[in-house]
Amino acid sequence: MAESKLKKITKTPVYLAFAGSLLGISAVAVYGALSIRGQLPMNQPVFFSLLGTLVLLNLFLFFSFWRRKELFAFSNQIAMILWLGIVIWYWLFAPTYYLLNVNLNVLQLKWVVFSFFWEVVVVGVIFIAISILLFRPLWLRIAGKVKPNNPLKLYNEILRYPFWTAVRTVIFVSSAYIIGSLVLKYFALMPSIELWKNIANGIGTSIFLAVFYYIFLDLFFSKLRAEIEEKYDLKGTTKRRFGVRQIGIYLAMASGCSILMALLIFGAFQIFARERALNVIQAEKTHLFSQTSRSYSSEEMAEHVKLGERGAAFILKEQADLDQFYLSSETKQFILEKQEGAVDDFNHDLKTIVFFENPLTQEKIVSVVFLSDFYNIGAQMIKLLAATWSFVLITVVGISIFLSSLAMKPLHSLIQIIKRAREENVSLEELHINTADEFEELIHSFIYFIKESRQARKSLEAAKVELEKERDRLLTIISSMGEGLLVVDKEFIIQLINPVALQLLSATKEELVGFDIREKITMLKDGKHPVSAANRPVEKVLSSGQEVVVRFEDSFFYRNFRGEIFPVASSVTPLKEDDEVVGAVIIFHDVTVEKEFEVASSNFITTSSHQLRTPLTSMRWFSEMLLLGDAGKLTKKQAHFLERVYQGTERMIKLVGLLLQIARSEAGKVRIEPVSMDIQVVVENLVHALASKAKERHQTIEIKATPSPFPKVAIDQEIFTVVFQNILDNAIVYSARPGRIQIFLNKKNGVVEVSVKDEGIGIPGKSWEHVFEKFFRADNALVHSPDGWGLGLALSKYLVESWGGKIWCVSEIEKGSTFFFTIPETGMKAKEGWARLNE
Repeated sequence: MAESKLKKITKTPVYLAFAGSLLGISAVAVYGALSIRGQLPMNQPVFFSLLGTLVLLNLFLFFSFWRRKELFAFSNQIAMILWLGIVIWYWLFAPTYYLLNVNLNVLQLKWVVFSFFWEVVVVGVIFIAISILLFRPLWLRIAGKVKPNNPLKLYNEILRYPFWTAVRTVIFVSSAYIIGSLVLKYFALMPSIELWKNIANGIGTSIFLAVFYYIFLDLFFSKLRAEIEEKYDLKGTTKRRFGVRQIGIYLAMASGCSILMALLIFGAFQIFARERALNVIQAEKTHLFSQTSRSYSSEEMAEHVKLGERGAAFILKEQADLDQFYLSSETKQFILEKQEGAVDDFNHDLKTIVFFENPLTQEKIVSVVFLSDFYNIGAQMIKLLAATWSFVLITVVGISIFLSSLAMKPLHSLIQIIKRAREENVSLEELHINTADEFEELIHSFIYFIKESRQARKSLEAAKVELEKERDRLLTIISSMGEGLLVVDKEFIIQLINPVALQLLSATKEELVGFDIREKITMLKDGKHPVSAANRPVEKVLSSGQEVVVRFEDSFFYRNFRGEIFPVASSVTPLKEDDEVVGAVIIFHDVTVEKEFEVASSNFITTSSHQLRTPLTSMRWFSEMLLLGDAGKLTKKQAHFLERVYQGTERMIKLVGLLLQIARSEAGKVRIEPVSMDIQVVVENLVHALASKAKERHQTIEIKATPSPFPKVAIDQEIFTVVFQNILDNAIVYSARPGRIQIFLNKKNGVVEVSVKDEGIGIPGKSWEHVFEKFFRADNALVHSPDGWGLGLALSKYLVESWGGKIWCVSEIEKGSTFFFTIPETGMKAKEGWARLNE
């Protein structure tokens, strides 16, 4: 059911989702390139809208893929996990954190957008391709295409694959951030301090992504490791330490958090430095214009106004005055267009610019401050924060290591206890740890499990002994069977054979067990023609799940290993487990004796037919000649005696004929040759043949057919006549005088039903089941009609069953009887035989 359900799931949705993701990435990359050229706008809302679209498209791709992952190769599943990590980190968490702590102008934002897109597509694809190429040799050994020389080494390589993937992640992502930062430095004039912040952000982000890959891939490979462990019996081998793994994860997470936290602290410090710079500008402005009413020149401002080491205040006369500070075009335009204001500039260095008009001369005064000149103001604060964070980090890592080792201690004790518990002579009272926590509760549960396991083991061992005894008894029975026995599996391989079968086949156990029965045992039809594989009984049983019986009259033969053939009768029975055929049992025996008896019986019947009929025919012939006066005129008394002799001879001829018919029927050698004909017409002709006898007894015969006209049916007219005449003759003999006999022809339930109803003496209920037995006559029948042998109904039963029909009767004393027999709607079954019924 699971397989049929899997067939209904197709890869089409995944391909469509992949096409949508590829189209989205291409569209965003084009948008980013056009924004750099100034043809399309770019800001943070647009940036996050583009990223959100890509994340949604790729999440849809991932979930579509993961729902159908069984349809894809294992390497494709790994590639999709790696792609998901890149998408989530590069297009969701990383840019969000990036824009929180990195200062960017419009041009730099455009280049950042472009960098995030090309890094994912180029670096991400290269990273995934290398990871899959490195996994391919492992998969070839896992899949069995290349035989592993050292299974334990293969297991350890798979165990370490997530770790090395995490290492590659740090290298690739950090390299991508370094390259991206250099691009921003060269093309977008990013300040050096922001460049280093960008690189540090990439390293911190790469650590988180590496931890994600390590944990997720480790879980993903767990089933694969379990299969290898089971396949190569690697259980009990220590592969890694839980504590070391956890401490490594803690340290990696702590390192990443430290880097990102340091960036946040430094970002906050930059904001503090900017506010400090603005305060200094405001103070100098107040110093210049609040205590005097005279105007200062640019040279005097440079002398009196101190705005850090590189900062300056000057009177803006022309745009060239701004060029010395490497300001961006947006900043220059803002200063020239506005009368006063403050703006931050991020070209080359982080700068804060404040400009206003001199109230005395109406000249525009510009103050430029470099934020790096004020970083030394908070040096002590940074040192204090760094020391505090280092202390916290070391404390957290130390506590994590301590707690891990503390948790591992009882776990190691539990492992030792489990190893000791395998020994039967260890008392369960010795298995105890005093931790007063979940570990102690776990060991109590484990001790209970051990008790139950030991008890179950004893029960299983006792059951095993009984099963072995039962097996020995069964083998003894099989060995002592008088028939040959073979057991084959669903692949036709012989699994078991008994001594009788070996003797009949003139073979040894080694020549048959473990081989295909179709190749080792030749089956012939009529002792001449090989039976095809599809027609062999064992083939039919394994394909249909139904028992097949081969009778000796089916004329099947086996050829033994000496080349001799012998006739067989067999029974092939399916072996099933949970309604699934898993093999077959073949029981067969040599029917050579039965075949010889059959031939002798046929010869006896033929001989008897000739030897008995010949003298009786002669007696009837001579009696008839004497009665006709061929030997002279007879006296009345002589004629009376001779008439009695003639009638007795006639009765004896009929009896011999009836006995021969029964013998042929019992031997199953009566040939049945059905021909399609109007059964209603046949019945009417038979009724007409017995009409004179019924008329003498003042009886009427009625025929009713449903439907009318009655459809044609394939029958053997000779055999049908014998059956119908026997039943109708009995109805005439045992019916009342006068009386009525009714004949019904019905077509229903897939059969043609013929019934004869009389108004005669009836049959006692206790005699119903014996009325079709040879030589049986009910007590009231003997009184009513002493003549008769009780063979007609017995013969009728043989014949009806031989053509595939049924025969029965219902009766009531003094009210009459009804005899029924059926013919299949498709007609009588044709049957081969060496003689007709009346030959």
